[in-house]
Amino acid sequence: MIKKGVHTLTWHGDFRRAFEEVAAVGFEYVEVLSLDLTRRAFGPAGTEGLDEYFSDAKKFSGLLSDHGLKLSSMYCDVAVIDDGAWPGEVEEMTRVCTFLADIGAEQMVIGGGQKKAGGNPPDDYKKLAERANEIGRLCKQHGLGLGFHPHWDTMIETEEQLDTLMRLTDPSLVFLAPDTAHLVLGLADPTSIFRKYIDRIGYVHFKDIRHAEGFPEFLPGEFEFMKEFVELGEGVLAREFPKMLEMLKSAGYDGFVVVEQDYTELAPKESAEVNFKYMTDVLGL
Repeated sequence: MIKKGVHTLTWHGDFRRAFEEVAAVGFEYVEVLSLDLTRRAFGPAGTEGLDEYFSDAKKFSGLLSDHGLKLSSMYCDVAVIDDGAWPGEVEEMTRVCTFLADIGAEQMVIGGGQKKAGGNPPDDYKKLAERANEIGRLCKQHGLGLGFHPHWDTMIETEEQLDTLMRLTDPSLVFLAPDTAHLVLGLADPTSIFRKYIDRIGYVHFKDIRHAEGFPEFLPGEFEFMKEFVELGEGVLAREFPKMLEMLKSAGYDGFVVVEQDYTELAPKESAEVNFKYMTDVLGL
């Protein structure tokens, strides 16, 4: 049976409030950002007091249990091809794997690959795949799966880039964790991607988006593209979500479908209510 969840990034690092409101809405599973990424995304003010939870799996598990929640995954952003940063990233991934295993999570999700001005040469993609495989082995040693999440402003934006990654990575070590709206930003058809890689999908982000094409040239490192994202059913993917879900069901998929609302014009809880209603009433999850 497919499990529905919600990402807490909508609450901008305040995961304690997020847990309380998510539980009140009715979700049972949550995804969180890694502490390192939370710090980079929201700064010191947004991460005050988080260390005590992210350094103590038992304490974090207790907070989840207090709200009747379970952790679906943790998302980590990695540069991967930066040789100088790589040893530190391996250390961080090892810490995250231990943390997730202690909590009882099933997988970790990563995105990234440092995008270069003018494009990345083929050797960068070979290195990205080799190191994704290495992180996958690390996850496997901890009893976890590893999903790779295509993401705007990284090396894996377009369908062609995704095809390269899928071809160069070991399916036993790295599965695909598609994000429907990020695929659209890369001018790919999410439904077609689901059909092509249905046997490689191990985790899913459902996210709706205002437009299907004609995006402005977003600047690297900027986050204006997130304003394209809307609640489920309110964008161009409203007709596609049922098709993608049916493909997952037909393939016997029993993992997670997580709504990730990077940007909203609503209060976080109100946004979660809209998404929960769509996932429940329209998709039947």
